[in-house]
Amino acid sequence: MEFNKIPVVLKRYSFKEKMRICTEHSRKLVDVNGLNFIEDLNGKALPWEIETFALFAVLSTNEYDNRSFSSKKSYKQFIAIINAIKGYIPTPLDLGKEEFLDNLIIVFGLTQFHLQEPFIFKYHRYKYFFNFKNEKVDMTSEFSKKFGADYNEFAEFGWLISAFYSKDLQHNDLVSKIIDFLFKKYSHVLNKLVIERENLIFLQQDVTTNIDEYLYGFKYFCQFPFVKYEDNFFLPLPHLVFQSVTSSLLFRLTEDNKGIRDVFGKEVLESYLFAITETSFEYEEIKQEFVYKGQKGDERTLDLMIKHNKQCLLIDIKSMAPSISIRNLKTNSIETTQSRLIGQLESLYKHITSKFAQDYVPFESDNEFIKENIFGCVVLLEDSYINREKIHLETAKKLNIETDSDEYRWMCANLRIVSLYDYERIVFYNQNIFDHLTYSRDNQSTWFNYQIFQYELSTNSEMSSYVFESQNGLNEMIEKLQDELITLKIIQ
Repeated sequence: MEFNKIPVVLKRYSFKEKMRICTEHSRKLVDVNGLNFIEDLNGKALPWEIETFALFAVLSTNEYDNRSFSSKKSYKQFIAIINAIKGYIPTPLDLGKEEFLDNLIIVFGLTQFHLQEPFIFKYHRYKYFFNFKNEKVDMTSEFSKKFGADYNEFAEFGWLISAFYSKDLQHNDLVSKIIDFLFKKYSHVLNKLVIERENLIFLQQDVTTNIDEYLYGFKYFCQFPFVKYEDNFFLPLPHLVFQSVTSSLLFRLTEDNKGIRDVFGKEVLESYLFAITETSFEYEEIKQEFVYKGQKGDERTLDLMIKHNKQCLLIDIKSMAPSISIRNLKTNSIETTQSRLIGQLESLYKHITSKFAQDYVPFESDNEFIKENIFGCVVLLEDSYINREKIHLETAKKLNIETDSDEYRWMCANLRIVSLYDYERIVFYNQNIFDHLTYSRDNQSTWFNYQIFQYELSTNSEMSSYVFESQNGLNEMIEKLQDELITLKIIQ
């Protein structure tokens, strides 16, 4: 089957049937603990392939037949469509294109890598974000004003729906009744996650301009996993529910609220970074950002400074996340993002080489470090997967650093741009980050990797406690749900 013929074929199937086949295959990727598609992928439609199929299904309007994928013969048609999606090579990913490899990494990163992040990390992160309060911002109040509910209700709903849509449960009459009950119980949450098919098409066509973008472009299913059509609503992609109640909610909260967007990085994100670091490996000293007297008056240090065994790490955290246009491989957006990252690396370099341990001394003792033991990281809320080597090369040009110099080698070996998730992995597995930084410094082949995390050992007390509490919380929710269902005589 040809890729561009898929819309014609899908018009022959009812919308309900198209949604049903999406749900069936998406459920295979979810277990009661979250997304679990890493294991046993052979023979299954991959998440991004099902998402592309679902997009075709929604956009292929004016259905004129009522065909089904239920029979053995008709199911082969579904397989043929998935294989057409699997084998399609969009124009920006043409091997002949100069930017092929850079585009490929962006596509892989933004369509696949985020799905591999443990859901428990994201729930932990966004529970902190949306329950944060201080004298400058009240995220709890802002969230409630925007979404009409407490974030914990979104988390509960997302977890329960994922559990009851998981591959571990058969969709029998009882499970269907329980799901219907959850929809009613959390109707105020559901209403914020559902979208009319017509509105979904309107939003999607505003950002998806041609069929090439169907495979890799931004899809609104991650914000609105439930689709309403003709008084029925569907959940075509259960594996995206956990994203819709975590990162997508932050995007929606800050999208039309510049005040919150501006204060979020400085107050919430910096606080989160310090909070999780404090509960992790026992470093000699951890210092938050502070004001000092510089050459131009009051100046600020970097956001977080860590010292251990004559090594130090200075971190600048940024609330950057990939734009919709970069997900669609728009050249201008990629170049703009790359320029921002170059500027951030340049700023990090200048701060470490001209201000740190000169204009201010952050630690209480041993503030003298040999250069090879000074590390710096720009930590991004979400990675855009821009080529790291290009960023270092362009930064060196701006700084007039020769690429065959010791200074350039130090910059590549010791200064990194990483995602918050990569940092969280080190923290939540109770690792000494300097072990990872030193390994990367001493192994040139890793200098331009997208992560510094190398291995997993043991979880720290906070994450172990959080996992335990969350599992207990889920069990309590299910027990409470069971009592309610018994009362309503849905189960005996």
